[in-house]
Amino acid sequence: MTVFDRLLALLRSGSAAEPDASPTLAQAQREALVDLLVWTMYVDRHLALAERDTIEGHTRDLPWDAVTPLPTFLEAAVTRARDVLEDDNLAGEYLDGISHRLGTAEARRRALVACHELIASDGRLTEGEARHVKRVERRFELAERELPKDGSEPGSI
Repeated sequence: MTVFDRLLALLRSGSAAEPDASPTLAQAQREALVDLLVWTMYVDRHLALAERDTIEGHTRDLPWDAVTPLPTFLEAAVTRARDVLEDDNLAGEYLDGISHRLGTAEARRRALVACHELIASDGRLTEGEARHVKRVERRFELAERELPKDGSEPGSI
């Protein structure tokens, strides 16, 4: 299974390990998950052309309710990922936006599981990937501490 095949499975279910865990993510959450996973794929600065071709060939059957078609969104996600790779400040802002769009603790948890699965999919963990996933974990943990005291979640979908 290629990285893009895994991404497609995660988008359909939220997690390859938990395909029936909860309903499909809302559109804003799917977009945030795509941004996070594309960024995660580019952290090690290696992505095979065959993987990109695979995802483009399978995007037609994804639940995608946006004005921007998924292939166009994916290309833009690649550009966004490349833009933040070399700038820690931009990366932090980008991750904050992803966390906000995910909206709920459950969506962030599922995205983090997906991020871990994606990093593990090639059988090796680079130093950059390890730093990236730690950054994601810290930001998502901080987001949990920012929840209102009444237990409700800001931006719930």
